Amino acid sequence: MSLPWAFPETSDLEQLFAQIQVKDRIPNGILEILDNCSQHQKFEICCSGGADSTFLTFLLFYKFPALQDRLVLCHFNHGLRGKDSVLDKKFVQEIANHLGIPIRNDCQDACVKADEASLRNQRLDFFKRIATNDCISHIFLGHHADDVAETLLWRLPRSSTVSGLNAPKPITNLDQLILLRPLLNLSRMEIRDFLTICKIPWREDQSNKKAKYLRNRIRSQVIPAWKESFEFDLLRGITKTRELLEQDAKALDYYAAAAYKECKTDKLLKINHFNSHPIAIRRRILRLWLTETSPRGFSFDGKESELLEQIEIGIIKTSDLPNNTRLLIEDGLRIDKYKKGSNSVTSKLVATHQSNALISSLENLMVESDNLTAELLVKMIGHETSNKQGTWQNGLFAMRTFFNDNVGIDTTTFSISDGSGVSRYNYSSAGHF
Repeated sequence: MSLPWAFPETSDLEQLFAQIQVKDRIPNGILEILDNCSQHQKFEICCSGGADSTFLTFLLFYKFPALQDRLVLCHFNHGLRGKDSVLDKKFVQEIANHLGIPIRNDCQDACVKADEASLRNQRLDFFKRIATNDCISHIFLGHHADDVAETLLWRLPRSSTVSGLNAPKPITNLDQLILLRPLLNLSRMEIRDFLTICKIPWREDQSNKKAKYLRNRIRSQVIPAWKESFEFDLLRGITKTRELLEQDAKALDYYAAAAYKECKTDKLLKINHFNSHPIAIRRRILRLWLTETSPRGFSFDGKESELLEQIEIGIIKTSDLPNNTRLLIEDGLRIDKYKKGSNSVTSKLVATHQSNALISSLENLMVESDNLTAELLVKMIGHETSNKQGTWQNGLFAMRTFFNDNVGIDTTTFSISDGSGVSRYNYSSAGHF
């Protein structure tokens, strides 16, 4: 059976891409990397078969001919859309065959969760694995100006800092890899127009149209209304705002790094020095300090603002943090690493207890309206989804993520603060459900 895609002749594409003026729209930092790379340096392109990554692949191949024999195409098949997922894989294989570049494929483990965050993490793990195996340090991604706008709206209600609001960035360091996003100054419409002019086909992911995902609702409902409400070029303004926010974040990081050196002495942070800085600098100092002690990654688990307030008054109540980390004030701010559940070699087993099946707890919860059981279940959900100690923060985060991504309920329009049915901090309406 012949496949339903036909690509233009190489000579036609060379001529068409020679006429397309997009190099001046590519961020300068990325152009510098491409101009200064060695002759043997390879680059990985993440390609789903959609318009953005397809255009990125052809753009790099024809606008930067020196890269043609150094590109590796990577496609990850989540297998969530049946025959369409199979066709996506075949389409990307056809691109690789047409351009004569190598391709790396992989598919999703059936046991992996299907929420957006889990799928994104699995793709990244695959891309990092291929980069390691092929000795690649730079990975190209197809994010564009509409993605910048969507990310800004996605993160604004989630209490993001300047560092969180300037994403996605043109150049991002991820472990030992460098992620490159050359299309951030191009809109989704421009990319599709370029492909149409060049008669290059692409694949459409129909799941992007489903309203149950918050990002899809932002893309299909909020962004178009936002664009229509402004008389000027909205996306150009947002991409410039992202650039300015990135500059501000770099300045804050620069001054925070210098302040951190002044505050740190041996294993302590000098409280007076720490509290003398603006809160934005203190936040970064605290993160630098705790991340340094937890090289595998550190999360405040939603306690960052509480900690900063408590350190300022000299009384730490929120002492226990993830990764078995505890903060103490003893001649300064000190980190205490501890082990939970560790046993002495001389300890003896006194008793064991096997809990009833979960259904028993649910029956008790629903029949007796037992709020304690509800609160414990929230924390258990947090433990199961984060592999950390169950807390209100990670339990409720998992619940909100499930409501948003799997059920399609916008959690910004109601409040859940704990698992109790009698709490006055939890409220919603029947319309949500």
